[in-house]
Amino acid sequence: MILSSNRSEWLITLVVIICSLILLGALGVAIGGNPFRSNSRIITAVFPDVTGIRVNSPVKYAGAIAGEVASIRMLTPSERAALSNPAHSVEISLALNPRVPELTEGAFASLAADTILADKFVLITPGSATSAPLAPDAVLNGVAPTTFDALSAEVVTSLVSLRGVISGFSGAGAGNIFQDLPGLMEQIGATLTQAQGLLKNADQLV
Repeated sequence: MILSSNRSEWLITLVVIICSLILLGALGVAIGGNPFRSNSRIITAVFPDVTGIRVNSPVKYAGAIAGEVASIRMLTPSERAALSNPAHSVEISLALNPRVPELTEGAFASLAADTILADKFVLITPGSATSAPLAPDAVLNGVAPTTFDALSAEVVTSLVSLRGVISGFSGAGAGNIFQDLPGLMEQIGATLTQAQGLLKNADQLV
């Protein structure tokens, strides 16, 4: 009985040690990233804003998991001036898995999220299959994300325009409403198009 009890205690101790090592390894990967990242292909993208993105954030290629963010670096004014779009102020390095296809001209990066409350990730949209391959040192242009503040400002602008049209719907100015209405509807349509991406899966939030 004593021998059996000692054996059980040793077994429990061994299981606890193994579980502790597993948790320690998982914590190290979460903090330091993938230790096998050196085998990944590194590409660079520049963005005007990377709010919600951090080191180890997922990278997706056409929606499929493709890697993770390796580093984030803020650009100096001289580096920004040398870019084709000086509005870009942040550079991020993306560690892609070896199985990710070669990128072609026309490929670009953007920031996305599966739901409103989900963490953001970097989404790579591939270029045309018939386009030439990108150079190894090519830098992807990042699309600026549409924030709720920007969307709200556009909605307010559209509503102000609508109120102005309705206010002018009287007397001699009544005939002009049909000339102003197409432009106003086009502006509202553009605003709703931007809202579509932000409000996708809003039913899950409700």
